[in-house]
Parts: sequence; structure tokens; C-alpha cells
Amino acid sequence: MPLWVTELLTGHPKHVRHELGVHKHVFRALIVALQDAGYTPSKFITLEEQLAIFLYICITGLSLGHICECFQQATDMASKYVP
Repeated sequence: MPLWVTELLTGHPKHVRHELGVHKHVFRALIVALQDAGYTPSKFITLEEQLAIFLYICITGLSLGHICECFQQATDMASKYVP
């Protein structure tokens, strides 16, 4: 899992809420719900990072280029997880 997402999930609970707009327990519940629905990590990106990318875009409204820089992903990789 990328360092930033790991730091969010292992750090102070307020950081997840501030950066992704959900409490840590909600983030974890969403991961379980996605797994139950059949979603899996891809070869290059964890399910946690996929969800973090989606939530971060929803909260910040940043462009795909900014998101790719933040998550250190290529544009074509990150765009697979942007609705």
C-alpha cells in the first residue's frame, strides 16, 4: 500500500476524515463492502488506494494530474479509478 494511504490508516483518526471525508471505520467498512461485492486489488494498485483516490477526488475536486502526483500514479493507471 502506498505510504500516504498507509500513514492515513495507521495515523491519527482525524487525518482520514480530513483528507478523505470519511471516518477511519467508514473507510474500512467501505473496503469490506467493495471486497464483498467482488472488487479486488489490481496488479499495480491496492483496493485501499483505489478507494482513497476516489474519495480524495470527491473531497478536493482536483484534476487528474494533481491526483496522479499525489498518489504517484501514471495518468492512464489512475484514470481507471475515476468515474
